[in-house]
Amino acid sequence: MLDEPVGGLSSKETDELVRIINELREQGLTIIVVEHDMRFIMRLVDRITVLNFREDDSSGYPRRNQMQRRVHRRLPWWSRGGAQ
Repeated sequence: MLDEPVGGLSSKETDELVRIINELREQGLTIIVVEHDMRFIMRLVDRITVLNFREDDSSGYPRRNQMQRRVHRRLPWWSRGGAQ
């Protein structure tokens, strides 16, 4: 489990972390990531759960249109790539 792993990282360091996490995933490891940086998250995930004030606001596959519309409507910062 990683809790906000890209906080304070440069873009180069973030790219390296994405590479490492994807290598671990290819080896069959399941990784749970808590993160506000949605650009980073969307480079990693097969499935996603968005929590809004500790409630499961939307779960599923990140590219599914229905989930994205719901999340964009309820969490406007999502489409800008991270929390404000």
